[in-house]
Amino acid sequence: MKKALEKKSSMVVAGAGLLLSAYGNLCPEKNLLGVSMQFNPRCLFYITNFTLLLVSINFIFRIAIELHAAYRDKTRIEKTKIERMLTYVHRRLLPLVLSAETFIAVFFWIAYLLNPAWVFSRAQQDKICLFLNMCMHGFPVLFLFGDYLSISSIRTKNEERDTNVCFVVYSVVCALIMVLYKSMTDRWRYGFLNAYGYSALGAFCVLMLISLYGIYQGMKILKQNILQSRPGVRSKINLQRKYMWLVCAFVALCFLKQSYNTGYLPLKIEGVRFASVSF
Repeated sequence: MKKALEKKSSMVVAGAGLLLSAYGNLCPEKNLLGVSMQFNPRCLFYITNFTLLLVSINFIFRIAIELHAAYRDKTRIEKTKIERMLTYVHRRLLPLVLSAETFIAVFFWIAYLLNPAWVFSRAQQDKICLFLNMCMHGFPVLFLFGDYLSISSIRTKNEERDTNVCFVVYSVVCALIMVLYKSMTDRWRYGFLNAYGYSALGAFCVLMLISLYGIYQGMKILKQNILQSRPGVRSKINLQRKYMWLVCAFVALCFLKQSYNTGYLPLKIEGVRFASVSF
């Protein structure tokens, strides 16, 4: 029963996270959903969208692990070869995307508040609604952390080594993506790179690599402290379920608020006055 509850919570977290990460990679449009049902591969030249693709892959692996475990032979105690392979990839990909999404969210919002032109063109600023922005730079962290709570805290030296290698590879790939875009268009994808060039790119990648490692260590400590305050398997499952429902409710309220502010969800309730402050 406990295993069933744990798998159900993990599936909901992974399913909702997959939907939001896929939503964040769609083309922005001024309508109820804030996007069109189209995917432009050129968006992958943005580190945000490239990382969202990795987030989607992570959640696909998580769903595949749970489905395979649910339908494999119940008399078989050991994991199958496929399940071991899926778990192997997921336990190395999850720390990377969780750390990367946290770094992206922090760096993006600091840069965006200082100067929106550093991260978005003027046309993009007009088209991208706040909810879509949060799906790209915020919400994935919440669902990835929910996924992170559900995996075992015991990690081998090989897993730690592989995670550090993933951080280095990810930073190098991000640098190559930005250089490739520069060679194709003769301009940088991000405004702050147009201002400072290769020196800013090098500093950014070093900052990213150091931040990924630091964020990962911080997440491990945070998870350890949370789980220590909840002894027992049942208590930990309940914690994950409550966390999942709070995150889903928060995201749903944000979407409703955004739809109301843009005029696509005209809510009229007698005697209730909605706040005029834009979300």
